[in-house]
Amino acid sequence: MFWECNEGTFAEDGHVVLKRGLAECGQREGPFSKLAYSSTLDGPSPMSQEAFASQWERLVKAYSTLKLTRGDDKLPALSGLAAAFHSRTQNNEYIAGIWRQCLPKQLAWSITSKKPEKEHQIFQVTEYKDGSKGYHTQTDNSFVHASQLSRKPITYLAPSFSWAAVDGEIQFHGLPRPCARIKSIVLDFPSSNRFGRLKHGSLFISASLRQAWSCGPLNEDLGGVFCKRKKGYIPLYHEGWPFGYILPDSLDDVVTFDIYCLKLGQEGNEKYPQFLVDMFLALVPLQEEDTITPKFRRIGLGKTMSGETEFFSEADLKTIELV
Repeated sequence: MFWECNEGTFAEDGHVVLKRGLAECGQREGPFSKLAYSSTLDGPSPMSQEAFASQWERLVKAYSTLKLTRGDDKLPALSGLAAAFHSRTQNNEYIAGIWRQCLPKQLAWSITSKKPEKEHQIFQVTEYKDGSKGYHTQTDNSFVHASQLSRKPITYLAPSFSWAAVDGEIQFHGLPRPCARIKSIVLDFPSSNRFGRLKHGSLFISASLRQAWSCGPLNEDLGGVFCKRKKGYIPLYHEGWPFGYILPDSLDDVVTFDIYCLKLGQEGNEKYPQFLVDMFLALVPLQEEDTITPKFRRIGLGKTMSGETEFFSEADLKTIELV
C-alpha cells in the first residue's frame, strides 16, 4: 500500500519512494511504518506484557501528534493497528485506546509536560563568597504549558480516562508500583467493531480517594530556594497546605474548585521515603460522593511533591465509576 501527499510518496513498509519532488529509495523506521512494528505484529508467539505495553505507548505518543481532518476519526483510524496488536496478546481487552492488562498503568498519561522546552527552564544565578557568579538552568516539568492544551472536543470520542478523549501530544509516565484495582469495565459500541468508535464507556476502579482544593495555575513564575515553579503550575492544597500538582487534560480542565484525587500508585525508591511520589487521577464528581458507586470524570493526572505521600494515608478506599 502507498500513500501520496504534498510531501511525497511513501510505502507501507517504510520505503520512501518520492519526497518533495526528489526520487529516493530508502527504508526508514518511522513511527507508523510497518518496519517499526514488525517484531510486534509478525512474531510467532504472544508478546510479553511489558514489551506489548511499551510498543503500544510508543505508537500512541506518535499518533497523538497528528492532526486529523475529522477529530471523531481518532479511534476508527487506529482500529486496524489495534486489531493487529490484539492478535499478538492473550485475553487482553481493548478499551478505547488502552488495554485491560496494562491497567492501571496506562491510566497514568498526560498531555506532554516537556514542550516547548525553553518554557520549562528555570535560570539560576549563584553568588560565591569570592564575589564570582555561577549560572545554570533547571527544568520544571511539573506543569503543562498552555500552548500544548486544547479545548475539549465537542463530539464524544472516548471516556475521560482514555487519552483518546482529548487532543494533544500524549506522554505516559509509567507506574512502578500500582495500587489501584480495576473492578469491571462496561463498553457500548455502535457496531460490532470493538476497536473503532465508541458510544459510551465506564471503568469501575477501587483505590484511595480524597478531596483536595485547587486555586488554578500560577500567573507568574514562583521564586524561592527550594521550590521554584514556572507560570502555569497548578498546585493542589489540603487544609491550606500544598501537597501536589495537576497536569490538566485540556484548557477546560484548568479548574479552581474542589477536586477529588484517586491514587493510582507510587514512584520512587522505597529506601528513600523523602523522594517518594504518589501518582493520582484528578477528578470532578458527576454524582454525589455518598452514593453507593459515585460517578466521576477525569480532568488530569496529578502527582504529590517528593515526600508528601502522607496525603493518602488517611484516605478512604472507595470504588467509583469513571466515565
